[in-house]
Amino acid sequence: MAENKTQELSDDLAVPEQKLFYTAEEFMAIEYPPVQWLIEGILPRVGFTILVGDPGTGKSLLALDMLNSVTTGYKWMGQFRVEKTKVLLLDRENPHGVVQGRMKGLGIRGEGFLIPCLPDEIELTDSRGEVTEIARKLGEVATNNEIGMVIIDSMIDFIKGDENSSQD
Repeated sequence: MAENKTQELSDDLAVPEQKLFYTAEEFMAIEYPPVQWLIEGILPRVGFTILVGDPGTGKSLLALDMLNSVTTGYKWMGQFRVEKTKVLLLDRENPHGVVQGRMKGLGIRGEGFLIPCLPDEIELTDSRGEVTEIARKLGEVATNNEIGMVIIDSMIDFIKGDENSSQD
């Protein structure tokens, strides 16, 4: 009986030529291509990864450590293989002096990444959730410079709206 309800839910939410949900059986039967990793088993090459934690727990430092590994090609934490690539770092949470000090502390040499000079009030989306012109330009820069990883610290600093509002 539960199987029939699942199938009904799946069928009810189907849109022309594309379903909104797979049943458990359908999902497990799909043969997806192997995952390509920027950091083996940790950070997929395609998609979004969000570092979440309480303030002051080292999320920014962890992201910079990842930047260091993928820009140099050295194993992350001495253990996980990486794909060497360029990184675009968008950081409005920390002043540039703090970022630079942390990078020096991690032994980052200053190659393989871009840090744009962003105005204080830059936003990647507008009040309607539409992508802004500066976000489009950053996308072009990323494409033109063969950027393989983008770090945004912190996301809320780049998006218009109230992070605590269910309306935004």
